[in-house]
Amino acid sequence: MFLRKQDGYGFKFAIQLHIDDLKMLHFIQSKLEIGKVYITGSAARFVVTNLKETPIIINIFSRYSLNTTKFLNFQDYKKAFEIYTSSKLKTPEIIDKVEKIRMSMNKLRRDFTLGPSYSVHLTSY
Repeated sequence: MFLRKQDGYGFKFAIQLHIDDLKMLHFIQSKLEIGKVYITGSAARFVVTNLKETPIIINIFSRYSLNTTKFLNFQDYKKAFEIYTSSKLKTPEIIDKVEKIRMSMNKLRRDFTLGPSYSVHLTSY
């Protein structure tokens, strides 16, 4: 997800699990050597908000695709991040492009076309 800020945008990646799985989130954080782990009530979250750390997350999910709408939201997240970080100047055009992408993600999504680059990945257990 990415959030509108006073001076532009902030990009945020989060994995939220039940607090019983806190050790898993600490394991992910220690292996990736990025992000922070937070506890709120019975939930625990691994969160990456640093713009310099975000490409690590993008590289992981570009290599190991997500499924269904999470795939679509990731593609939009990646596209918005690339648009936003490709220019030092955050012109109104860039802000408008990123905002348009943001407004078509998650609960606001109306286009569920997966496209030719999508393929289902099943994990054996």
